[in-house]
Amino acid sequence: MKPMTEKIKSDIAKYIKNGIDISDLIEGVDIKGQDLSCSSIKRIKRSFEELTDINFTNCKIGEPNSINYLTGCNISRCSFKGVIVEGELHLKRVKAHNYNFAEAYLPYVKYQHGDFTGSNFCDAFIRMGSRVGHSAKIPKEQIEKWGIILT
Repeated sequence: MKPMTEKIKSDIAKYIKNGIDISDLIEGVDIKGQDLSCSSIKRIKRSFEELTDINFTNCKIGEPNSINYLTGCNISRCSFKGVIVEGELHLKRVKAHNYNFAEAYLPYVKYQHGDFTGSNFCDAFIRMGSRVGHSAKIPKEQIEKWGIILT
């Protein structure tokens, strides 16, 4: 894993300002704690990494007919507020404590065995079901806000 350098940060800022996909810039780079808000990330494929405190607010992730993943990653304290996901995004076996999914559009996210303790899903569009969210830990108060009755 390459460290995040000032050059890479500068390039990311330029790409975001010009609406250019930053996938190549962040591939193989430690992005923990970075502000990637408002970026276009067509390709993100990470497994079992520490990716805490990243700001993905208002990002567009993926593209139609693509599969991206953050499988087994610790993505706690990140913000996906207002994120739009195109294609599939696998958040399987993630640790996403205190994550912000408010206003996110996540129709094709698979989150089996994920731990979303303390996370915020207010006004999020997310698919529910055992196939996409089997054994996921979602805060009970969030499930009650959705009007789902647990038996």
